[in-house]
Amino acid sequence: KKRAKLKAVVSTQSTGSWGGTPSRAVDGNTNQYWNGRSCTHTSAVSDNWWTVQLDQEEYIQTVVIYNRLDCCSNRISGAQVWVGSGEVWELCGTVNYDTNSSPVITIPCSKTGDKVKVTNDNSYLTLCEVEILVPDEVPSEIIDEE
Repeated sequence: KKRAKLKAVVSTQSTGSWGGTPSRAVDGNTNQYWNGRSCTHTSAVSDNWWTVQLDQEEYIQTVVIYNRLDCCSNRISGAQVWVGSGEVWELCGTVNYDTNSSPVITIPCSKTGDKVKVTNDNSYLTLCEVEILVPDEVPSEIIDEE
């Protein structure tokens, strides 16, 4: 597995707050504490989203989210991870957070697209890092379908 290369202008989010700009989620810094200045933060408590544009269409195996640790870790519960191609978005999975959850959340995906979106309809959205993992080689059954 390798991390997909990202475009220079990579990410946007629904709203911003407390200086938690969208680029923080793809800055390569996995610090999970707000004071580490590597976490995003939306300003609304509902209908939040964050998205990143990849430099090319990729077979996305897994999306890894580094959740905030210093407070509010439960806010990620119910967040959904999507992969997009053109105008079509496909759901990879939903974060089911509880107090025993790992602070690093892995969402299996196995979808092809050139962008990834994380949505949260229930709370602020804070992402300390998002890694998009692609295989070294695309599985042959995927190539056969195209």
